[in-house]
Amino acid sequence: MSRGTPWRELWRTALRNIVAHRLRSFLTVLGIILGVFAVVMVVGIMESLELRLLKEFRADQGRVMQLSAWSPAVRENEVPFRRFEREQIQELREAVPQIQLISRRVGLGQKEARHQSRTRKIFVMGLDEHAFELMGLKLEAGRAFTGQDRLTGQPVAILGGDVARVLGLGPEHLGTSFVLGGQTAELVGLMPEPKGMMGGGMKDMVLVPFGSFAGLAAPGTFDSPSYTVMMDASLSQADAKAALETALRQIRGIRPGKPDDFSIRTNERIVEEIRTVKQVLMAAAGGMVGISLLVGGIGVMNIMLVTVAERTREIGVRKSMGARRRDVLLQFLMEAGLLCALGGAVGLLSGWLLSGLVGALVIKAAAGIPVWAIVTAVSVPAGFGLVFGLYPARKAAGLDPIEALRTE
Repeated sequence: MSRGTPWRELWRTALRNIVAHRLRSFLTVLGIILGVFAVVMVVGIMESLELRLLKEFRADQGRVMQLSAWSPAVRENEVPFRRFEREQIQELREAVPQIQLISRRVGLGQKEARHQSRTRKIFVMGLDEHAFELMGLKLEAGRAFTGQDRLTGQPVAILGGDVARVLGLGPEHLGTSFVLGGQTAELVGLMPEPKGMMGGGMKDMVLVPFGSFAGLAAPGTFDSPSYTVMMDASLSQADAKAALETALRQIRGIRPGKPDDFSIRTNERIVEEIRTVKQVLMAAAGGMVGISLLVGGIGVMNIMLVTVAERTREIGVRKSMGARRRDVLLQFLMEAGLLCALGGAVGLLSGWLLSGLVGALVIKAAAGIPVWAIVTAVSVPAGFGLVFGLYPARKAAGLDPIEALRTE
């Protein structure tokens, strides 16, 4: 004992004392467990969402881009809003031969759909015949729109899965009429129940041919559509975007140094936005776990002070047999650190398991937990335990062995 207590014995004693008071130890680190659990849950779910998003992009989705006449400069009133003219889109086709398809779409706003006695408030979107290929839309039954539907403004519609279910319409009702915004519409197609992130946005929509149901739209709606462009696979996404930007600036007469009055949105940007949201949520979860660790650390300090009082005689016996001040200090520091590390491990394991279940059953993609999150979930609580256990450990180490032995 004069040369100090072996490290293995210190760890064994610390673990034995924690196990001997299992309930008290669990209640002490409950705040740490919940805090780490919350962070691991957020990290796991966001990682699964990102993985699912990337999986849902088809191989050719990297070539698909969204054109809009609304740019950051337009929103900040740096430049006036200018819609895309049909002539400009035709010039764009000629200037960039790598364009394979261009599709138009507009939002007609929220309208009421009614079939017999059932009603539903839904969002109506006008699409042309190319949108289904560009957006990767699949139908459960029926047909997609044709160029003839668009040219003649046919009052036909395709229902999202949720809308169809609420209105009581199924595959057997194709050709049936229902009321859309006060106008009669013919059901020609049904989208399946959403099974993925990309299809989920269409579940409560009604799709109509571009140009039809003009009476449901505000004046000028069809004059300012958004465009989806598919580029040839021979170009990288960066080169394709640069080609579109160069051509549009020239076509729209934007002088050098002036900001764009249009925007080009790629799937990569969507992924970056998802990652930004993930970082914000993880930062918020980090703040939450910081509070939990602070509360848990105070609880650890309190229980370690109680432990010192309970084991005063034991400390006196150890010191009388040659244990050094350093041995006692390390003993109680290890107990505090190990207690918090075990709390972090329990929070990590429970959060890992639950986020995995959510990822597999709900998101349909279980990404797992990054290594940095695993290391942090155990090491940070252990560090808090050492910090908050320092005062009780120093108090225990400073006890006079004679006085400690007199304690009953």
